[in-house]
Amino acid sequence: MLAVNNLTNYAKNKTFFSENSVKIFKIQIFIFFFFILISQLYGLDSEAHIYYNQPEIIYNFHGLFSLFMVYLFGLLLFLCIAYPFLLLIQVIIIYRCKLFNKTKLWLILISILLYFFSIISLIYLYSIEQHQGFLERAGAVAN
Repeated sequence: MLAVNNLTNYAKNKTFFSENSVKIFKIQIFIFFFFILISQLYGLDSEAHIYYNQPEIIYNFHGLFSLFMVYLFGLLLFLCIAYPFLLLIQVIIIYRCKLFNKTKLWLILISILLYFFSIISLIYLYSIEQHQGFLERAGAVAN
């Protein structure tokens, strides 16, 4: 009875991944691309850097954008730590179910590339606070 249940679960998993694996990878690519795009926009908004990771919330556009980026930073930090394990599990399941094709391979490679660019964006967001401290110290020395 247990073997029949395992075979049924295997067939359900194979059906689920054969139908939805491309959608799952496209969602992952969209999430990473969205974060990279928002990080670049935040990099261009130098006024919002003043409010980044501050204890009090400033209710203007720059303050709310900075608050959004702090929460997005925390979410993506968790995602960038957990994503290699999730990707490994996805690749193992796709390999065991014999579902590889060129489309899925390209989607995997694109998601890995965007993952590395997201790590670069995370490092950039992490360095904003240190950069602001450097600018404040340089302004204090100049005065």
